[in-house]
Amino acid sequence: EGALPDVFVVGASAGGSHTLFFGHRRGCTEGTNVLYSCGSGALGKLGLGDERDRHLPTLVTEGCTPLGVAPTATDPKAFGGDSVKQACAGDEHSVVLTTTGRVYTFGCGSNGRCGPGYWNRLYPDRVAVDRDVIVEIAAGEEHTLARAADGTLYAFGANGSGQLGIGGTVDEDIPEEVALP
Repeated sequence: EGALPDVFVVGASAGGSHTLFFGHRRGCTEGTNVLYSCGSGALGKLGLGDERDRHLPTLVTEGCTPLGVAPTATDPKAFGGDSVKQACAGDEHSVVLTTTGRVYTFGCGSNGRCGPGYWNRLYPDRVAVDRDVIVEIAAGEEHTLARAADGTLYAFGANGSGQLGIGGTVDEDIPEEVALP
Protein backbone atom coordinates (compact mmCIF):
# COMPACT_ATOMS: atom_id res chain seq x y z
CA GLU A 1 0.00 0.00 0.00
CA GLY A 2 1.12 3.55 -0.55
CA ALA A 3 0.33 7.00 -1.84
CA LEU A 4 0.76 8.24 -5.40
CA PRO A 5 3.87 10.51 -5.32
CA ASP A 6 5.37 9.10 -8.53
CA VAL A 7 2.11 8.79 -10.45
CA PHE A 8 0.66 11.41 -12.78
CA VAL A 9 -3.07 10.94 -12.16
CA VAL A 10 -5.03 11.03 -15.42
CA GLY A 11 -8.46 10.28 -13.98
CA ALA A 12 -10.41 9.38 -10.87
CA SER A 13 -13.90 8.21 -9.92
CA ALA A 14 -15.67 8.16 -6.56
CA GLY A 15 -18.15 5.41 -5.70
CA GLY A 16 -20.36 4.92 -2.66
CA SER A 17 -17.43 4.05 -0.38
CA HIS A 18 -14.46 3.51 -2.67
CA THR A 19 -12.31 5.47 -5.10
CA LEU A 20 -10.49 4.57 -8.31
CA PHE A 21 -7.47 6.46 -9.70
CA PHE A 22 -5.53 5.79 -12.88
CA GLY A 23 -2.39 7.28 -14.33
CA HIS A 24 1.23 6.71 -15.34
CA ARG A 25 4.67 7.32 -13.87
CA ARG A 26 5.58 11.01 -13.53
CA GLY A 27 8.02 12.27 -16.13
CA CYS A 28 6.75 9.86 -18.76
CA THR A 29 4.78 11.50 -21.54
CA GLU A 30 3.70 8.10 -22.77
CA GLY A 31 3.19 4.97 -20.83
CA THR A 32 0.71 2.49 -19.59
CA ASN A 33 -1.93 3.94 -17.31
CA VAL A 34 -2.36 1.67 -14.30
CA LEU A 35 -5.23 1.51 -11.82
CA TYR A 36 -5.20 2.20 -8.09
CA SER A 37 -8.08 1.78 -5.66
CA CYS A 38 -8.82 2.61 -2.03
CA GLY A 39 -11.69 2.67 0.45
CA SER A 40 -14.10 -0.10 1.31
CA GLY A 41 -13.10 -3.47 -0.14
CA ALA A 42 -16.49 -5.05 0.58
CA LEU A 43 -17.65 -7.44 -2.14
CA GLY A 44 -14.31 -7.09 -3.97
CA LYS A 45 -15.00 -3.66 -5.46
CA LEU A 46 -11.33 -2.64 -5.12
CA GLY A 47 -10.25 -5.46 -7.46
CA LEU A 48 -7.46 -6.53 -5.12
CA GLY A 49 -8.43 -10.17 -4.59
CA ASP A 50 -10.00 -9.77 -1.15
CA GLU A 51 -12.58 -7.71 0.73
CA ARG A 52 -10.19 -5.75 2.95
CA ASP A 53 -10.44 -1.98 3.18
CA ARG A 54 -7.47 0.02 1.92
CA HIS A 55 -6.76 3.44 3.43
CA LEU A 56 -4.19 4.39 0.80
CA PRO A 57 -4.30 3.97 -3.01
CA THR A 58 -3.21 0.43 -3.86
CA LEU A 59 -2.12 -0.82 -7.29
CA VAL A 60 -4.58 -3.22 -8.94
CA THR A 61 -2.20 -5.82 -10.37
CA GLU A 62 -4.32 -8.83 -11.15
CA GLY A 63 -6.98 -9.62 -13.69
CA CYS A 64 -6.61 -11.61 -16.88
CA THR A 65 -2.94 -12.27 -16.21
CA PRO A 66 -1.25 -15.47 -17.32
CA LEU A 67 -0.83 -17.89 -14.44
CA GLY A 68 2.48 -17.49 -12.68
CA VAL A 69 3.10 -13.96 -13.98
CA ALA A 70 3.32 -11.39 -11.20
CA PRO A 71 2.40 -7.93 -12.51
CA THR A 72 4.21 -4.88 -11.15
CA ALA A 73 3.81 -1.12 -11.44
CA THR A 74 6.61 -1.02 -14.00
CA ASP A 75 5.36 -4.01 -15.99
CA PRO A 76 1.61 -4.08 -15.42
CA LYS A 77 -0.24 -7.11 -16.66
CA ALA A 78 -3.59 -6.22 -15.18
CA PHE A 79 -6.22 -5.76 -17.87
CA GLY A 80 -4.27 -7.97 -20.24
CA GLY A 81 -1.37 -5.51 -20.22
CA ASP A 82 -3.58 -2.80 -21.75
CA SER A 83 -3.49 0.79 -20.57
CA VAL A 84 -6.45 2.12 -18.57
CA LYS A 85 -8.48 4.71 -20.50
CA GLN A 86 -11.37 5.22 -18.05
CA ALA A 87 -12.44 3.95 -14.63
CA CYS A 88 -15.89 4.27 -13.06
CA ALA A 89 -16.83 3.48 -9.48
CA GLY A 90 -20.43 2.41 -8.94
CA ASP A 91 -21.97 1.95 -5.53
CA GLU A 92 -20.63 -1.58 -4.91
CA HIS A 93 -18.85 -2.36 -8.21
CA SER A 94 -16.16 -0.93 -10.48
CA VAL A 95 -15.81 -0.74 -14.26
CA VAL A 96 -12.61 -0.18 -16.25
CA LEU A 97 -12.16 0.58 -19.95
CA THR A 98 -8.80 -0.02 -21.61
CA THR A 99 -7.29 1.84 -24.54
CA THR A 100 -7.98 -1.21 -26.72
CA GLY A 101 -11.71 -0.92 -26.01
CA ARG A 102 -12.03 -3.80 -23.55
CA VAL A 103 -14.34 -3.60 -20.51
CA TYR A 104 -13.51 -5.12 -17.12
CA THR A 105 -15.69 -5.24 -13.99
CA PHE A 106 -15.17 -6.23 -10.37
CA GLY A 107 -17.07 -6.08 -7.10
CA CYS A 108 -20.70 -6.91 -6.39
CA GLY A 109 -22.20 -9.05 -9.12
CA SER A 110 -25.80 -9.02 -7.93
CA ASN A 111 -28.37 -7.83 -10.46
CA GLY A 112 -25.83 -8.62 -13.21
CA ARG A 113 -24.02 -5.28 -12.89
CA CYS A 114 -20.63 -7.00 -13.46
CA GLY A 115 -21.80 -8.90 -16.54
CA PRO A 116 -22.53 -12.61 -17.06
CA GLY A 117 -23.22 -14.44 -13.80
CA TYR A 118 -24.50 -12.98 -10.58
CA TRP A 119 -21.42 -13.61 -8.44
CA ASN A 120 -19.00 -11.14 -6.88
CA ARG A 121 -15.65 -10.63 -8.59
CA LEU A 122 -12.58 -10.04 -6.40
CA TYR A 123 -10.35 -9.35 -9.44
CA PRO A 124 -11.04 -7.53 -12.71
CA ASP A 125 -13.01 -9.76 -15.08
CA ARG A 126 -13.41 -9.01 -18.79
CA VAL A 127 -16.96 -8.50 -20.05
CA ALA A 128 -17.61 -9.42 -23.68
CA VAL A 129 -19.67 -6.82 -25.52
CA ASP A 130 -21.00 -7.42 -29.06
CA ARG A 131 -18.90 -4.62 -30.49
CA ASP A 132 -15.14 -5.07 -30.33
CA VAL A 133 -14.30 -1.47 -29.50
CA ILE A 134 -15.95 0.26 -26.56
CA VAL A 135 -15.05 3.94 -26.20
CA GLU A 136 -16.90 5.00 -23.04
CA ILE A 137 -18.30 3.43 -19.87
CA ALA A 138 -20.50 4.50 -16.98
CA ALA A 139 -21.35 2.88 -13.65
CA GLY A 140 -24.64 3.51 -11.89
CA GLU A 141 -25.58 2.37 -8.43
CA GLU A 142 -26.39 -1.14 -9.67
CA HIS A 143 -25.94 -1.06 -13.45
CA THR A 144 -23.31 -0.50 -16.13
CA LEU A 145 -23.31 1.19 -19.54
CA ALA A 146 -20.86 0.84 -22.42
CA ARG A 147 -20.82 2.89 -25.64
CA ALA A 148 -19.23 1.44 -28.78
CA ALA A 149 -17.24 3.41 -31.35
CA ASP A 150 -20.19 3.20 -33.77
CA GLY A 151 -22.50 4.87 -31.22
CA THR A 152 -24.25 1.69 -30.08
CA LEU A 153 -25.09 1.76 -26.38
CA TYR A 154 -25.08 -1.38 -24.20
CA ALA A 155 -26.55 -1.75 -20.71
CA PHE A 156 -26.52 -4.47 -18.05
CA GLY A 157 -27.35 -4.83 -14.37
CA ALA A 158 -30.31 -3.83 -12.23
CA ASN A 159 -33.40 -2.81 -14.17
CA GLY A 160 -36.15 -2.62 -11.54
CA SER A 161 -37.05 0.92 -12.60
CA GLY A 162 -36.31 0.41 -16.30
CA GLN A 163 -32.94 2.20 -15.95
CA LEU A 164 -31.29 0.01 -18.59
CA GLY A 165 -33.58 1.42 -21.26
CA ILE A 166 -34.14 -1.99 -22.85
CA GLY A 167 -37.84 -2.28 -22.08
CA GLY A 168 -39.36 -4.01 -19.08
CA THR A 169 -37.96 -4.20 -15.59
CA VAL A 170 -36.02 -7.49 -15.54
CA ASP A 171 -32.35 -7.37 -14.47
CA GLU A 172 -29.92 -8.29 -17.23
CA ASP A 173 -26.42 -9.76 -16.80
CA ILE A 174 -25.64 -9.92 -20.53
CA PRO A 175 -24.86 -6.55 -22.19
CA GLU A 176 -28.02 -5.63 -24.12
CA GLU A 177 -28.19 -3.09 -26.92
CA VAL A 178 -30.27 -0.04 -26.03
CA ALA A 179 -32.58 0.79 -28.94
CA LEU A 180 -32.78 4.57 -29.01
CA PRO A 181 -35.79 6.13 -30.82
